[in-house]
Amino acid sequence: IAEEALAAPLPCEWTEHFDSSDRVFYFNATTHVSSWTHPMETMYRETYQSIATFRNATMSAAEKQDKIMTHQREVQQLEEGVQREVTAWTEHEDEGG
Repeated sequence: IAEEALAAPLPCEWTEHFDSSDRVFYFNATTHVSSWTHPMETMYRETYQSIATFRNATMSAAEKQDKIMTHQREVQQLEEGVQREVTAWTEHEDEGG
């Protein structure tokens, strides 16, 4: 998970840079905020924690199935929200086409 988090694409407003000591940092062009940590790191940590908590929980098979279905519904709602956002995007062209 750690490797995937570090290799994850940056959100569009973020860029990767290196300081004079060749350490990587990230810059958000919208908010003008710099960060030493990947902007998606928190999401990956929370996802890992969720998985670990689920795996270590003492639940019956029925409770586990119910929890899985709840997560699946949440993911589906998130995907639908993303699709709504993406369809609202428009293509832009400069003077050169």
